[in-house]
Amino acid sequence: MDQNFPRLLDTLRLIPVGHKVTTTQIHQHLESLGYQTTRRTIERDLEALATHYGIVCDKRSKPYGWSWGARADIPVIHDLGLTQALSLKLLERECADLIPASAQEVLKPWFGAAKKRLKSAGHTQTAKYEEKILIAPSGSPLLAAKIPKGVMDGVQEALFLGKQIQAHYRSKHQEQSKAIHIHPLGLIRTELITYLVAIFDGFTDPRLLALHRLSQIQILEAKSVTPKGFDLQEYVKSGALQFGQGKLIKLQFRMGDAAAAHLFETPLSEDQVITPDGKAHFVVSATVQDSPRLQWWLRGFGKQVKVLLPKNYLTKA
Repeated sequence: MDQNFPRLLDTLRLIPVGHKVTTTQIHQHLESLGYQTTRRTIERDLEALATHYGIVCDKRSKPYGWSWGARADIPVIHDLGLTQALSLKLLERECADLIPASAQEVLKPWFGAAKKRLKSAGHTQTAKYEEKILIAPSGSPLLAAKIPKGVMDGVQEALFLGKQIQAHYRSKHQEQSKAIHIHPLGLIRTELITYLVAIFDGFTDPRLLALHRLSQIQILEAKSVTPKGFDLQEYVKSGALQFGQGKLIKLQFRMGDAAAAHLFETPLSEDQVITPDGKAHFVVSATVQDSPRLQWWLRGFGKQVKVLLPKNYLTKA
């Protein structure tokens, strides 16, 4: 096999449908995939591929852009099985807003192939299957915060390419936004808010930035710096989403049996212990991280919950 074949195949996968991509952008994406090459090499690759496949170069204005021709038969999609097609359909329906724009363009032919496969299997069966799969929020019936146009695409692109970002950010309870320079580390999606984990330029501690408060995203050429040993999953496990690195506390509270029922299946911590206290109550003990979210959760039960430890916990909060 030609040693350049994998790079050429991935180059074809990066060509979008419906709009153009520049040689520089293709070069950056290939570098992010681990290819050590030059912009001039990519130019030669594209010119060679254009003689065999339906990709075209728009030279009406600089920078020139590449795309698949209107009637191109894209050769990098193979026939999908029904299970693959259904999985891609659900991915597109539920997670499209978390897929980077550049990746969506790469996946667009696959989504199209999935639709064709499902259509051939029968529209009725497809519709029935989709109706049987639903992702429902477990919390309050609130609408998710709206992310300004272009913010998600910009952040995803920077994360994908490993680049720094300049932007404006409006802190909670503030009317005016401020210019920031950050190194993006990852995205965390909750039911209502999507957060960007990032470090501010010149600092080393990760911060949470609500994506809907970001604006004027500008991707810089400089590489983003990730703190040594940083792991997004471990960051979440450490309690980062509890809005503050609160200290661990031994929490103990008395709760009615109906309110406590869900804690048997979804415990507060690994060391949680639930003991009966009378006919219709339980005492719950667990080591948890102190945080405003924990206090908010406890207050939400009203008179159904009485905190035993720490003493006067909610009255001090």
